[in-house]
Amino acid sequence: MVVVGRTGLSGGSGGGAGNRGSVSGGTGNSPPQTPPQGNDGGDVSGPAVEDRGGGGGGAGAAGGDGPPSGTRAGGVGVQVLIAGGSTATGVGALNPGPGEYQWFAGGGGGGGRNPGGPGGDGGAGGGGAGGFDVDGTAATPATGGGGGAGGYPSYGGGASGGGGIVVVRYQIGSLTATAKATGGAISFYGGKTIHTFTTIGIFTASEPLTVEYVAIGGGGGGGCGGPGGGGGGGGAGLFLNQTGIPINTNAFNVTIGGGGASANSPGHPSVATRGNSTVIAFPSGTKTATYGGGGHGENAVGDADPGGSGSGAGNSTPARNGGTGLGDPYPGTPGTTPASGWGHNGGNSAGVPNAGAGGGGGAGGAGESGSTSDTGDGGLGVQLPATFRNPASATSLGATGPGSGDAAKWWVAGGGGGGAGYAGGPNQGPVGQGGTGPGGGGPFAGAGRGGYGTADPTRSTAALANTGSGGGGTNVGGGAGAAGMGGSGIVIIAYPT
Repeated sequence: MVVVGRTGLSGGSGGGAGNRGSVSGGTGNSPPQTPPQGNDGGDVSGPAVEDRGGGGGGAGAAGGDGPPSGTRAGGVGVQVLIAGGSTATGVGALNPGPGEYQWFAGGGGGGGRNPGGPGGDGGAGGGGAGGFDVDGTAATPATGGGGGAGGYPSYGGGASGGGGIVVVRYQIGSLTATAKATGGAISFYGGKTIHTFTTIGIFTASEPLTVEYVAIGGGGGGGCGGPGGGGGGGGAGLFLNQTGIPINTNAFNVTIGGGGASANSPGHPSVATRGNSTVIAFPSGTKTATYGGGGHGENAVGDADPGGSGSGAGNSTPARNGGTGLGDPYPGTPGTTPASGWGHNGGNSAGVPNAGAGGGGGAGGAGESGSTSDTGDGGLGVQLPATFRNPASATSLGATGPGSGDAAKWWVAGGGGGGAGYAGGPNQGPVGQGGTGPGGGGPFAGAGRGGYGTADPTRSTAALANTGSGGGGTNVGGGAGAAGMGGSGIVIIAYPT
C-alpha cells in the first residue's frame, strides 16, 4: 500500500512510501522470520512534489523507489512449483519474463502522476500496477500480491490486494482417473474431472468434451458512511452455471475477476470500487460473470451502483435506491437458461439522518434495506451445484451458509452487510450481517459484515476470496475502520472422467 506523505507500513513485505519529500518504505519480513519471508517497500526522495510513490515489497525483492532514481515497480514475488508445475495454469500468476505460472506475492506498483510519470508495474507474482491519473489495478486473486496505488491528480483509489493461499503437497496412492484437459487445480469427484481456477489461466482439452461450469464475478467493495449514516454493502458478482457446453481442442483463456476495493473516506460522495468481471472465452462463445456493484457512500449522489448484484444504498437524505441487479431472480431454471445469470438488487436507504445503510444484493436474494432501527443485511448467496460439492473441498471452496451439515457448505456470492448508523446517533441499530438475508445470523456465503463505530467498535469485514461476495459497509465512528473489500471470483469446469 502507499500512504500519502508517510512511510510505508511494515508487514510480510513492506508497503511503498507515500509521496511528498524523502520518506522510507515499510519494513519487510516483519515480524522477523528465518529464512526471511519478505522485503522492504520502495522509498521516495527529493523535494515535496506530488509525483513520487514507492512500489510495495515482494516476497522475492524490494519494491522500486519513487522517481527520480526509481521505477515505482512492485517487488518481484517467488515461484512455488508445488502449486502445479511451471506449465500449469490457473494457480498463481504468470511471470511474463520466463513465461511461467505459479508465481506468488508480488508487490503492488506505486502511483503515478499526470504529468510527472506513469504508475509502477506490479511485481511478477500477482502485484497490481500503479495508476496514472486513475485507480490502481487490483492484485491477482489468491496470490498474496499487493494492490496498485492510485494516481494523481484525479486522486485515483488504491486497489485491492490479492487474497492469500495455502498449498500442501503430499504423496497419494495411484489414481485410475486421467484428466482430459489441462488448466487450474484438477480433482476427481462423482465420476467427474473438475478444474478449479482461482487466478487467470488457460484451459486446453486433449479431445472434444461437453462440460458444466460455474463462473462468479468479483464482489464489490463496501461503502463508507459519515455523519448522516452508514455506507452500503457491496454487491455480489453475477453467478453463472450452465451445462452442455461443447469444448474442442482449442486452448482458451479463463480470467478471474478481482474483488473491489473498499471506500475508506468518511462521507465520501463516490461509491466503493465495483468488482471485476470473470470471463471464460469458450470456443463456442464467451461467458461473462459481471462484477458486483461497489457499496454506496453516505449521502452519495444518485442511486447505488448496479452490477451482477447491485450494491446497498448508503444512508442519505433524501432516500436512495439500492443498485440494480443484472441477473435473473433465483432459482429460475438452474443449469439450463442462465444466460444472464443470477443476481439481485441491493437494499435501499432509509432517508433519515443517523440510520443504517442497505445491504448489497446476493445471487440468491436481494439486500435488506436500512432503517432507523436496523441496518440492512446482505442478500443471501447460493450453494454450488452438487457436481462441485466434493467433500474434500468443503473447507476450502465457498463459505459457511444457513442450515447444518452439508447444507451449510459450499456457499458463494452473498451480499455485503450495510454499515451501521452514525456512532452514538439515535438510530445506530445492529450491524448488518453479510449474506444471510433478513433476520439471519452470519456472516454467511463469505460476504463482509457491516461495521459499527465508537459505541461498539466492531470493524467491517472483507468478503472471502474466490466467493464473489460483497464487502461490508462501515460508518465514520471511531474504531469502525475502513469498509471491507469484495471477494474475488472463481471458475470451475467439470466433465465426465
